[in-house]
Amino acid sequence: MRTKNIVRSKLECDEPVFGVRIRSFSTTLLQVLGQVDVEYGYLDLEHAGFSPYDSVKLEHMQMAADKAGITLIVRIPGSEPSMIRKVLDAGIRTIIIPRIETADEVKRSIRASCFSYDGKPGTRGFGTAPTNDWGVRPEGYTADEDTSVFVGIMIETAEAVKNIREITSIPELGFVKIGTGDLSVSLGAPQEYTSSEVQEAISSVEKACQSSDIPMGRGVSGITEAKKALGEGYKLIDIGGDVEIFRSTLKQRVEEIDV
Repeated sequence: MRTKNIVRSKLECDEPVFGVRIRSFSTTLLQVLGQVDVEYGYLDLEHAGFSPYDSVKLEHMQMAADKAGITLIVRIPGSEPSMIRKVLDAGIRTIIIPRIETADEVKRSIRASCFSYDGKPGTRGFGTAPTNDWGVRPEGYTADEDTSVFVGIMIETAEAVKNIREITSIPELGFVKIGTGDLSVSLGAPQEYTSSEVQEAISSVEKACQSSDIPMGRGVSGITEAKKALGEGYKLIDIGGDVEIFRSTLKQRVEEIDV
């Protein structure tokens, strides 16, 4: 029995959701998240981890998330429909597409995640996979998937910012995250996050999302940052990562012990 998509259900009710970045790709840590009342675990398969085509590994991660009662968010390396279908068939319900630059790319990605899209057939296909009980495909399966799968995107380039109004006009778009690191590179100001160019780009994306009522996501590393993000209207917030928390906690303990 698959758990509901907590991320989609809460964001569609305009409620915030909180999660943790799982850099270690550990099923154990995913299960621990269920003990601390966070709502999702975030896997970035664009920059690290295993191949998004490794269905067996994805299935194990999804089973751990189901056991913990949380949603798994998977950032995949690109927008190829074949990759999207493969990840969703492994049981994942929320995906993030990086480096989106046009509305057509968003539509193609959403169409690949749906059996029916915008009144027309989608391009998601049938297979024998965990998501459909290994080929059983219970009654209502396609409708359930289309109302459960959630597609978010990363805005990471100057071209994407240029097209942000058109991108955020797509009603089926689930949420938007800004990749400030890659965006700063695209704007010719690598790691200069406070530069006027980067801040103006971020502001443009925020305004477009607010105008179209598209939820926004942000990754933070502390309580103060999380509260600031909430105050600025962000709804999907990574409150830290397992590696960062492990490192900072151990460092603090060593410093306090070694007096």
